[in-house]
Amino acid sequence: MVIALLSPAAVAQNVTIDETLAGKTSISPADRQIINGHVSANTDGLFSDDPTTLRRARNLIVEPLQYDSVSVAFRIAYGDALESTLDRAVSSKDPRVSLNALRIAGILSTQASTQHLLDRIDDEDEDTRFMAAHAMELVFKEVTRAAPAIGQDRARQLTDALGATVAGDANPFVVDAAVRALDAAAAGRWPAVAQDAMTTMAEKLGQRVRALNPGPDDQWILLADARALERLRQRINAGNVQGLAIRDAAKLAGHTLAYVGARLDLADDVPIDDRERGQLADLAARAETIIFFATTPLGGNPTPTNLADNITEGHDDRFIEGLPGVLGAGGQLANKPFGFKPADFIREPPGNP
Repeated sequence: MVIALLSPAAVAQNVTIDETLAGKTSISPADRQIINGHVSANTDGLFSDDPTTLRRARNLIVEPLQYDSVSVAFRIAYGDALESTLDRAVSSKDPRVSLNALRIAGILSTQASTQHLLDRIDDEDEDTRFMAAHAMELVFKEVTRAAPAIGQDRARQLTDALGATVAGDANPFVVDAAVRALDAAAAGRWPAVAQDAMTTMAEKLGQRVRALNPGPDDQWILLADARALERLRQRINAGNVQGLAIRDAAKLAGHTLAYVGARLDLADDVPIDDRERGQLADLAARAETIIFFATTPLGGNPTPTNLADNITEGHDDRFIEGLPGVLGAGGQLANKPFGFKPADFIREPPGNP
């Protein structure tokens, strides 16, 4: 009789983690051995020069975390097994390795793994900042989908970091990733965190829009603005937004309308092409819709303004002339239920969000 003896490495190659183990609320030493074996079997692949091998290793590592029944205990034990690997991968000079490691850290969604995201959200490298923001989106999706392994305090640290990114990051694609992440937080399991996320998104993006120097180069940051306005509108309509967040959403809409008016006012000096005109009209329409739908839950009577139609029809002067009816003294946002001051919508000099 011939008995084949397998090395520990060979055994590890055959280790898999099923949903039963991933769902356990108490992890035994034997369970940890299986977890360690699964991690060991795929660690080398995360550092591979071959993109296919690296991607396969990443997918196998996150696979057990994607079971619907994944438990907090399993996430923590799995994080313990991954800790040294993640530390090394996140710090790798190879961006393929470090960016994939940040993605894993987001899906893992533990106290330790989310610290990697907080540490990288203001990194000098814009791809790293983008992935850190995207990974925070994954964290909030995991928190909503399954039992969370972080608490509300950590969640607020993430939303605060995302708010700082929205307000100050120089790369509009990073800003958009942060807006997406805040929107994911707004859909989360903790109502207080959700309201904070919506308030942060509206407030910080409003500051950013207020400080823009109007021109055609703003198109990418304005896409983030459009995304935020649409998601806030949807949440207001669904009744998921409370008083302060509703007011901040309306204020963001006011800043957006003020930006559009300032850009139209410069049209003679800096021409507006069809693409930009369409974007401005879309932004104005989204902003007006926010104000309309925000009025009722705050106890007011909504009145449509339809200023955006003037942009589409080429009547820029009519749009500009109609703005005081929304932003000025006696305008919609100055009256009840909003009560903003007209000075709130005076645009800041560029570079002073």
